[in-house]
Amino acid sequence: MRPVVTSSESVGNSVLYSSVTLQGHEYRVGDCAYFDPDSFTFNVKHPPAANKSKHEQNDTKLVLNVFLLSFFVLDFMSHVLLHLAHMILYMLQIFSC
Repeated sequence: MRPVVTSSESVGNSVLYSSVTLQGHEYRVGDCAYFDPDSFTFNVKHPPAANKSKHEQNDTKLVLNVFLLSFFVLDFMSHVLLHLAHMILYMLQIFSC
């Protein structure tokens, strides 16, 4: 059974449809329809995976190293700030007596 087009509009080389009737049901733009996964078969040929160039591999290593270094720096700075806070508290205790 062939679908029946209820209205269409030509724009340049394209035809735009606003609705289609199939087996007594009207489908409009924006409607949803469920298709059984076995309804269609597709033969898709994926392109072969390209090998990463050495430049891309180096970029990946650089990003990882910068990421790890930022954690190291943040950890170091948190220890420095913690020690600085302890020193300030200790000095406040000394001078408050």
